Amino acid sequence: VLITKTLFLPFMDTLMQGLPHTYREVKVNDGNTVQIVVSGEAGGIWQLKMLASGWKLLDKPETILSGEITMSPSTAWKLFTKGISIEDARQLVEISGDETLASHCLQMVSVMATR
Repeated sequence: VLITKTLFLPFMDTLMQGLPHTYREVKVNDGNTVQIVVSGEAGGIWQLKMLASGWKLLDKPETILSGEITMSPSTAWKLFTKGISIEDARQLVEISGDETLASHCLQMVSVMATR
């Protein structure tokens, strides 16, 4: 089983480094914060905040969120490595707050592969 905190969390953390790039064209007011949650013991929480200099992954969590998206570990790794489509993933996630802002992370591709 590869979905353990020891193996999976560092993998997800690496994939999430692509969030600022994915959101680069999203225009919102400074201070807007999006939270991406990968559920379960092997998962984690990542927050992305719009600053004057652009989107930045946060080291310390914020309590006021503009939007949040939660997904299972299986959905997360498949989505961010092109293993499932955005449309299929949308059916498997939970979104609260600003749906447009939170769901933008579904467009992130962190690992490219050819078939």
